Amino acid sequence: MRSLSMVLVAGLESATAQAADPNGKFQIVGAGALSCEKYLGATEQQRV
Repeated sequence: MRSLSMVLVAGLESATAQAADPNGKFQIVGAGALSCEKYLGATEQQRV
């Protein structure tokens, strides 16, 4: 069971590293920075 937990943790760590820049930092921009409610309430022009 412990080895399965280690594999899962290693998988999660590698998945987040793909989104980071070379310095290990990342920033959410665009639609990902909004809640679903705000995104769906925005006009087509605001979504661009």
